[in-house]
Amino acid sequence: MEAVATPPVAIDWSFVWKLLVGMAGLLWGVLFLDVYFFKGRLRDSYSIIPRTSFGVTRILFSPLVHKDRQHLWANTLPLLALAGLMLFNHYELFWLLTGMIVVVDGLGTWLFGSKGKHLGASGVIYGYFGFALAQIYFNATPMTVLVAGFVGLYYRGLFGQLIPWNWRQGTSNVGHLFGFLGGIAAAYLFDRGGMG
Repeated sequence: MEAVATPPVAIDWSFVWKLLVGMAGLLWGVLFLDVYFFKGRLRDSYSIIPRTSFGVTRILFSPLVHKDRQHLWANTLPLLALAGLMLFNHYELFWLLTGMIVVVDGLGTWLFGSKGKHLGASGVIYGYFGFALAQIYFNATPMTVLVAGFVGLYYRGLFGQLIPWNWRQGTSNVGHLFGFLGGIAAAYLFDRGGMG
């Protein structure tokens, strides 16, 4: 019996724009509520604290909480740009990809992170970054090469933060690393495993 190729899922661009605006609104809304109503209690309740206070909610929701406006601003534009590229290239797998990155990043941070609170969307950013780059190896198509090339050139500064001797104090370096590895694992599963 001959296999029939399934047609690619059509991208609903109005949904993509609404999703990206909604993501930004959610992150900024959480920060606003935390600063003005909860006085930092959301940040305290949903940050990952390695090897203590284990909870699925901390792993799943830590990307939504940020230390302050500067922290969130530094994450907002790269997150939206990379999420937009992921939606453009893997529209039908976006939520599964994001979920896998969040779980791998959160578990890796909980197991191997330094003492202190780990929070913010940078692990997801690194996950999208790792996914885009790994696709060159696992599923080299003109589109994946174009996306990975754009990501690699535009966000080349992200490479340096993956190298241990460049790690900065006060940054969740292990979170960045495990987010990146989560993106690579997702690329492997989706492309080599036939899910993409």
